Amino acid sequence: MPSGARSVSYTNNAMSASGVHKQLTLLDSFPGMAYRCRNTPDWPMLFVSEGSIELTGFRPDELLGGQPQWGDLIHPEDRDAVWQSVQEAIQNGQRFEIQYRLAARDKQYKNVWERGSALDAGEQGTLIEGFITDITPLRQKELELERSKAFATAIVEGAAEGIALIDARFRVESLNKAATRMFGMSSDDAVGRRIRDLVSPTDYAELVHQFQRHQLSADSDLFNGGLEIS
Repeated sequence: MPSGARSVSYTNNAMSASGVHKQLTLLDSFPGMAYRCRNTPDWPMLFVSEGSIELTGFRPDELLGGQPQWGDLIHPEDRDAVWQSVQEAIQNGQRFEIQYRLAARDKQYKNVWERGSALDAGEQGTLIEGFITDITPLRQKELELERSKAFATAIVEGAAEGIALIDARFRVESLNKAATRMFGMSSDDAVGRRIRDLVSPTDYAELVHQFQRHQLSADSDLFNGGLEIS
C-alpha cells in the first residue's frame, strides 16, 4: 500500500508537471506576453512568458531580475494613468483593460494593450496577472484614419458648394459652411432633420432616384450623390 500511495502521488505530480508544460507552451504561442507581478508602481515581475522577447526585446530572466523594472518601460506620460486605471479596477473587483506606450530595448516606443486582474496572494499581498500584446500597427492605422478624416472634413468645410452629409434615412448629419448659408441654419440645428424638409419635392425626388440607382449598381458602400438645389 505505501508503494501504491507513492505511485499515485508520483502520477499526480507527473500530470501536474505536464499540465504546466502545456500551459507554458500555449502561453508562448500567443503574440504577446503573459505575466504575474506585484501591485506596486514599478510592477516587479514574478512570472514572464517567452513572449517578452518579441514584445520588448528583453528576456524573461532580465525582467524577473528587475533589469529593467516594468514600470521604467512605461512612457512617463502614461505611468500615472496606468496605475490609476489598475487600482480603480482592483477596488471595484473588475478586470482592467488599458493601452499605453512601452519602451522596447531599442528605445523605440510601442503601443500595447494589456488586460489583467488582481489575485489575492495572502502574505504576498495583491498580485496582478494578465496579458500584454503589441497593437502598434493597429494604432498607426487608427491615426492614419483620423488624419484622413480630418483632411476630408477640411476639404468639405472649405468647399464653395453647399454639402450636406445625410444618413441612410435621409436625415442630416452635418452641413458645411456653404450649406448653412444656403439653408439659413447652423449645422447643429440641421442635424437629425429630414432632407426632404429642406429641399423642394423635385430636388428630393432626384436625390432618392440617385440613391436607388447607386443601390442597384452596388459599386461601393459609399453613396456620393449630388444635385443643384432649385
